[in-house]
Order: sequence, then C-alpha cells, then structure tokens
Amino acid sequence: MRIGTLVRRVLAFNTTLHNRIQENRKDSAKGSTVVCCRSGHVLSMTQHFRPASWSFAVLACAVVLVLAVLPPFVGPGFRHALMQGFDLTCHQIPDRSFQIGGIPFALCHRCTSVVAGLVIGSLAVGLFRKLDGHFGRHLRLILLLSILPMLVDWGIDVLGVWTNTPFSRVAAGLVFGVVAGYAFARALAVPASTGSLAQTIPTA
Repeated sequence: MRIGTLVRRVLAFNTTLHNRIQENRKDSAKGSTVVCCRSGHVLSMTQHFRPASWSFAVLACAVVLVLAVLPPFVGPGFRHALMQGFDLTCHQIPDRSFQIGGIPFALCHRCTSVVAGLVIGSLAVGLFRKLDGHFGRHLRLILLLSILPMLVDWGIDVLGVWTNTPFSRVAAGLVFGVVAGYAFARALAVPASTGSLAQTIPTA
C-alpha cells in the first residue's frame, strides 16, 4: 500500500468529517424526541438514521471487495483490467498478496484487509447503533489512531527493524478498515450527526 497517499486521504476525510459536524451543529436542537419506555429517558432523534444511505455504503464497500478478489476467478482480459484499475491504489506485489492457483488478488494483504474492514465497519453502523454512543463522539480521534498500526508495521519494515508478516499486515489493515468503514457509512447514514446515533437525555 502507498502509505503516503493513504495518510493524505485519511487526513482529508477527517477534515471533511469535522467540517460537516461543525456545519450541522446549529441544527442539532431541531430534532424531535420520543420516550424510551425501557429506560424512562427521552431519546433524541436529531440524527435520523437513513437505511437507504447505509445500505448504499455497505454495498459500495462490498463491491470493491468482490472486485479485488475476482482476478483468480476470471479470464485474462478482465483480470488485466481489474489489476490495472487497482494499480492506482496498491503496489500489488505478488509475494505480499493473497493468491489462488498462483494468481494474486488485485490488492495486497494490507489493502485487501482494509477493504474487508470497510465492509465490516459499514455493517456495524446499522447493526450496532446502540454502541455508537461509546465512541461516536470521538470518531475523528479514533480514525486518526487507527492508522498508527499500519504506519508502525510499514515503518519498522522499511527501517529494517523486522520484516512484517502477512498476519501483521492483515491485522493492521483490518483495524484501520473497520474504523474507516464505520466513519464512511455513518457519514452517509447520519449526515447531520453531532453526537451518537442514540443520544439519551434524562427526563425532568
């Protein structure tokens, strides 16, 4: 993976996410409220979850993953087109890529795990909305921190401290992918979010 390009994209996305939150903060008091019968709290509905947008995010990530693993299963012409397309974002070194029948995927170990993480993270937005309050408000910081395992894994290999392994590349990529996928799907499904997906406010 081209780490420099990835870092720039993460920082740009992080800035965009921050600006969107700031721009929509003025609208945070306009939402309606409903009483949560189980807890006796008022549930803030200022952030309306959009299933269609969430589904689009999941589908987009899944399509990228499917295309990335297709090369071993298609003919030479389509395989070449896939490899050329993904060459823009990945080094595609065969020894650092998953292979089936001697034919590598269109992405390396790290990039493949990032894309797999995108699918997992985007799914989590809709399936585990109740957990959003634990880290949703700190998502920008978590997104920045999630790239550190990849930077460390890549950096110590470049410096010759140790040679990273398929496991370390996959694990580091998966951490970033899950967080990035969550942030991506959340930005689409809850465009006016300024806090958690289910923010509880005690009743008077």
